[in-house]
Amino acid sequence: MNARQKWNLSVLQDKIKNMETDCTHLKRQETTNKTTLERNNVLSESDFVRELKDAEKDAIHMEGQLIEIRNERENLLANLVEAEKQIMFWERKIQLSKEMKSAVDSETGQGEIRAMKSEIHRMQVRYEQLLRQQEKLIRDMETSVSRRETILTRGEFQQKLPQNKAIMQSTVQKKITDLQRKIRETTQVNYSCFYEFSM
Repeated sequence: MNARQKWNLSVLQDKIKNMETDCTHLKRQETTNKTTLERNNVLSESDFVRELKDAEKDAIHMEGQLIEIRNERENLLANLVEAEKQIMFWERKIQLSKEMKSAVDSETGQGEIRAMKSEIHRMQVRYEQLLRQQEKLIRDMETSVSRRETILTRGEFQQKLPQNKAIMQSTVQKKITDLQRKIRETTQVNYSCFYEFSM
């Protein structure tokens, strides 16, 4: 082997050593990158699981609120129906008293007239109590509906709502409007009747 061949061999060996060094460095870098990537994946998965659990808790809480408000609304509706029955009952009593007064002979003693006026006054007081109770129930109903809409807006439950949601809301609102109108009408009739008895 002449001198030139020895030199070429030496250069080639140096290149091989450099390549081996580069390979070792690349393998070390690959191991580091792999470890970093695995650690980041674990952290990302942990964050995702935590956020998912938080979202599930929020969903359960909001579903519970919806159930509570739905039950409250049903109770309010039942109370409204009962109040309406009571008002109709007192309307009939007032009308009956009016008819009885008309039938009383003008010669009847003043004691019976005073007793009848006293009874009518008692009915008047009870009737006004029922009207105030009904007005409060209507306000509570409107508040309940408003709270329910607020929760539905905050949550992502629109796709879970029944298809007749708009019809149900319209029915509730119509019920409230009808009851408010009935309050005005019956109050006016009641005051007219009471005034007539007081004459």
